[in-house]
Amino acid sequence: MSIRLEGLIKHYEKNVVIKDLSLDVEKGELFVLLGTSGSGKSTLLRMIAGLTSIDAGEIYLNGRSVTHLPIQERGVGFVFQNYSLFRHLNVVDNIAFGLDVKRISRKERDRRVGELLSLIGLSDFGNRKPTQLSGGQQQRVALARALAPNPQVLLMDEPFGALDVNIRTQLRRNLREIQQRLGITAILVTHDQQESFELADRIGIIERGQLLEVGKPDEVYRKPKHLFTAKFLGKVNLLRGEYQSNVVQLENLKLPLIGDYPDQQVFDVMARPESVFLTRNREEQYDYVLGRGKVSAMDFAGEVERLIIIMENGQELEVVTNLNRVYELNLHLGAEVWVGIRDYHVLPAEDISQHTI
Repeated sequence: MSIRLEGLIKHYEKNVVIKDLSLDVEKGELFVLLGTSGSGKSTLLRMIAGLTSIDAGEIYLNGRSVTHLPIQERGVGFVFQNYSLFRHLNVVDNIAFGLDVKRISRKERDRRVGELLSLIGLSDFGNRKPTQLSGGQQQRVALARALAPNPQVLLMDEPFGALDVNIRTQLRRNLREIQQRLGITAILVTHDQQESFELADRIGIIERGQLLEVGKPDEVYRKPKHLFTAKFLGKVNLLRGEYQSNVVQLENLKLPLIGDYPDQQVFDVMARPESVFLTRNREEQYDYVLGRGKVSAMDFAGEVERLIIIMENGQELEVVTNLNRVYELNLHLGAEVWVGIRDYHVLPAEDISQHTI
């Protein structure tokens, strides 16, 4: 393992902000830690870096315990959200800062800085000051500075949070290309679900200091283990059902219950809006037909249309479908439709009110 965390605990006064947290991150992996504001994700990152003390637990980087080592001896690079560049230094000297601290030779310093300037696409910007750069350019310099000393681990705390949408999208691609090219192990902290889907090899969901679950992006999105994860990672329709002989019984539909589940009677059937299928006729539906409903709201969202369907039993469902399908079915407010689901996931019922999203 490149990063191993064992039973980490952190208190601030009487509040526990990290609760007995353990995690393994593979060598060369880009691991994304995703959570709401105040969930403890930035605190955990700073604990790994040595910027925040721990109350209990162990931190291992490449098999070596660094729990009690200062940051400069841990072999980590850290990228902050606000860049934290030295405004009085030019780009070259900012990138070389860590090399100068380590008293690297001038020749090796210049070679390494030139290599990194090329890597981030700023070879012609070496003499500029941070105030002469755009936000995206400053963030690339901050990334190069973190990479300059050849760290074993790269830690990034909301690195794109201060940038606009278009710049964030481009920088995410740049970051992923650089991380893969260098083969460096990285942990990125974010609250942005789309960012985590685009970047992560695996995602960890953290809430109130607890690591709820870890998995590949499609796994935690399509088959989450917790209701909090299901709701945090996007819109979701939840249908309450009861267990009956290896099926979940909805009002007029039985869904197979596959896998190991707790011994309980009540479950939530989760269906993402894009998994809900609308037709005008019952015969055109798939196997899992929920019943009839009416279109109560329509919201144009660029390439897709978001609709609200009110079922005959009063259940409200959100649907996402492409515009061609809207035209094909002649959907409009008040239109009557048959509603089915093409994909679903069953979760043990729990009270989502205990979580804040």
